[in-house]
Amino acid sequence: MSLPQKGLRKITVDNNNYGWKVSGNDGWIDLYIESKDVKNGQLLNTKFHYHHKPEETITEDNPQFKISSGIVKQVIKLGLENAWKPLEQKSVLSLGHVDNKVELFPK
Repeated sequence: MSLPQKGLRKITVDNNNYGWKVSGNDGWIDLYIESKDVKNGQLLNTKFHYHHKPEETITEDNPQFKISSGIVKQVIKLGLENAWKPLEQKSVLSLGHVDNKVELFPK
């Protein structure tokens, strides 16, 4: 399976090239990652909560949660540690919600 190329962001981690895409849903954010070094490699999917309530004011002390390249890098490493095979044709690996497994506001 391959992600649509429109809006696909790119990142390199340990000399491997990946593409990633974020999709907002009711109640959570989906992150999809694929290898750009092969065609139709295994897709990685994770989920995040929004980490703020709509009525909360976004401030420096209460920033809006965004999926950054720092988070994507952490998720790639987490996926690889949990049997993700981005270079092989396999069904999607879903790690579920990973909010408590990555640093959400990396510096």
